[in-house]
Amino acid sequence: MLYFNNLSQDQSLNWLDNGLTDMLTTNLAQVKGLDVLSTERVMSAVQRASKDGKSLDPAQAQGVARDAGADAYITGALLKIGPTQLRLDVRAQDTSTGQILFSEKLEGQDVQSIFGMVDRLTASLASSFLPASEQPQKAPEIEQASTSNVEAYHHYQLGIDYGRRFLTNDAIRELEEAVRLDPQFALAYMRLADQYRLQGDLRRSNELAVKVDQLQSRLPSLRAIVVAGAQNRPLARLGGWRRPAPEVGVGIPPRDHGPRDPGHRPVLFRQARASD
Repeated sequence: MLYFNNLSQDQSLNWLDNGLTDMLTTNLAQVKGLDVLSTERVMSAVQRASKDGKSLDPAQAQGVARDAGADAYITGALLKIGPTQLRLDVRAQDTSTGQILFSEKLEGQDVQSIFGMVDRLTASLASSFLPASEQPQKAPEIEQASTSNVEAYHHYQLGIDYGRRFLTNDAIRELEEAVRLDPQFALAYMRLADQYRLQGDLRRSNELAVKVDQLQSRLPSLRAIVVAGAQNRPLARLGGWRRPAPEVGVGIPPRDHGPRDPGHRPVLFRQARASD
């Protein structure tokens, strides 16, 4: 449900369109008090709002956020500001009025800085949208919930993208490379177990499920896993939890989902209610 647009003109960074989305979703989903909306809900609203079911103009984007029940929507773009330096331009707008509620530019030395940029953005969003008494003492860190190896995350993200297009063999290849680069990458093992199960290799899937069980301390909360990209498909059964209910599963819409304005793509979330 979170979208960034790569405006760096560096095609090697295209994976960050969805990569940044998944990183930020994983982090935000671990912040108590923020509720990141499911993509099924967002996609349904997009299909109703646009003629082709994909592209949106600014007014339509605001309407989609309203239709999806979001209190605010976030847009973001990735730019290159030097030979290796990167910048994230991010803003959040009120769904009802379109008023800008949050705006920030974050810079990093190179792609290796991307995790730190996402962590800083998570902390800034939490402090902007939550009362001081409800803000986390320490914001979530993507490295603790996934990997500290950017190249491993790159292959993980490619695997997730292939999986969302039901290209199982390609997904397995990329996820195998992710766990080769970081043998402690629990999320990658979890997704890999899912892909082998879809392929029908239950023996390998179960072997990987055992591995994930051993690495549970390296996983984000179940809520974050569900929001960050669990599709409406089987997940390997792991230890004390089972496949989440379909209505909370999240997928990623097609990459050509139209930007709301040049360089920005919508992110939808709402503040959690007491009844959530």
